[in-house]
Amino acid sequence: MPLSGTRPRPDASPEQTARRVAFVIEDDTIVAPLIEDMLRAIGYAEVWHAETVAGALLILGYHRPDIAVLDTNLLGVPAYRVAERLNEINVPFVVATGYDPARLPDLLRSTVILRKPFGAADLAAALESVSPRGTS
Repeated sequence: MPLSGTRPRPDASPEQTARRVAFVIEDDTIVAPLIEDMLRAIGYAEVWHAETVAGALLILGYHRPDIAVLDTNLLGVPAYRVAERLNEINVPFVVATGYDPARLPDLLRSTVILRKPFGAADLAAALESVSPRGTS
């Protein structure tokens, strides 16, 4: 997976804006590629993927995506540390889950929650609602 440190400036041209990076943190081998395809379709040039908490934290230790889509449970491990790290480095994210949102911890309930299954329009709207002014 290519990882780049380039980020568009707030006054970036459309060509620079097209270099936005999304990060999918999802362990389901069917769901992850679907989300990745949706993100590309709505304009993300690069989409990174991790399926474990350790893998996501490793990537976030070295790179900063523009936005993230976070599953709540990764191979049986709650994704709370990943949510904390995304907050620490100021990466807006949405939570994608099949769980009842009322049963999630405050950290995960405090952002936009997408109930699985969801479509590209739902994903785009969720990302728009957590993105800083017009960057999604």
